[in-house]
Amino acid sequence: MEEQEAILNYYQGRYAESLKTLSALLEKQTEMKGPRHPWTLNTQNNVGMVFLADGKYSEALVMFEEVFDIQVKFLGLDHPNTLRTHHFICMTLHEMGKYQQEFKMLSCISEMQDLQEDHEDALSIQQSLSIVLESLGKYEEALEVIGNLEKILNKPEHKTEDSVLLAHNRAIIYNSLGRYFEAEELFKQVIEWESQLKKELELSKTKVNLAGVEENLGRYDKALKNCSEALDIQKKILRKNHPVILATRHRIASILGKQSKSEEALEILQEILRKRQKRWGNSHPLTCLVELDVAIVMKQMGKIEMALDNCQRCYDSQKDYLGSEHPFILKTQKTIGVILNKMGRKGEALNILNNTLNSLMRVLVPEHSLTASVYYELGVVLENSARCFDAYQMYSQSLKLREKTLTGEHPDTLRSRDATKRILN
Repeated sequence: MEEQEAILNYYQGRYAESLKTLSALLEKQTEMKGPRHPWTLNTQNNVGMVFLADGKYSEALVMFEEVFDIQVKFLGLDHPNTLRTHHFICMTLHEMGKYQQEFKMLSCISEMQDLQEDHEDALSIQQSLSIVLESLGKYEEALEVIGNLEKILNKPEHKTEDSVLLAHNRAIIYNSLGRYFEAEELFKQVIEWESQLKKELELSKTKVNLAGVEENLGRYDKALKNCSEALDIQKKILRKNHPVILATRHRIASILGKQSKSEEALEILQEILRKRQKRWGNSHPLTCLVELDVAIVMKQMGKIEMALDNCQRCYDSQKDYLGSEHPFILKTQKTIGVILNKMGRKGEALNILNNTLNSLMRVLVPEHSLTASVYYELGVVLENSARCFDAYQMYSQSLKLREKTLTGEHPDTLRSRDATKRILN
């Protein structure tokens, strides 16, 4: 009865109430049945899941690791219960930004498990694998995993929720690959399904992801509307500084920056940056993502030196961990090149942007919007260096890509078109 009440509170986002009930139950079970009893371990894992959902990742990790150590000792590393707890550890590591460590663990679990491919745990592990591959910038590998899962989940006996999560993950990867229109259609389908299933919190997260696609497509008002609706839902369910709420506010600030509302955007970003630094430290990927957006807004406001410092910190803290050709690193590198050009350091800017372009051609599809933006920025540097013919070539290439991947009326497309005309005149 107590456990059922705690689970109900958990699914309704009442994490404090759920944690209070489960903690009391855990204490009772530990005293009556001992710390190694399966019931006790199951309750401790449930406590860990509540911590994880509430954004308290360090506390969750302690719970899971204690259970894992006991299960390894008494059940063995390859026991299904041990592997399930191991997977919970992986999920926590993902939220802590430790993607490489998570990937190694998931690969190990996937090899060790002896379950049918359509077993609930097997499916969940493969879902996690697709998510971490996306975080590591290995988009095609992630799509391959999703494709294999779709073959299994197309069978009618599987739950709708599994298919919805899979479609959501595919849409995220499409967005990362610059396939914005496909991502948009999928996210809209997922929102419709989640509305029917009354999954409010999941629905709010999908709305924020759709807002990210709309931001990429230059539909800023629509993006802000989706974020506002998502935030209203999240405030009813989650605590004030929950990571999900901070992620939504980060998206809002990013959109405001695109609308040239720089001061408003910077105020939000700096507040989120302080909170993420305090909770997760300076080197967490999501902390660095905010810091990069702070740098971009500072650049817009003419605070060039400060913008360069922020970018360099992001680059230095993530390069070795994510790898020199991870899309986030290349975006940071591009931003450094843009700032150096504004500082009059054209030679350095040209060198960095050319290196970035070469890397992008290797790791992303040629028609990605990030590639188009690097072509555009190369055009700016070359135009500033009075190399008009070369600048025209870069602007033309950026225009060609933007007309294909965005829309003819997207602000970035218009900038490329205006620059091309300017050079011709």
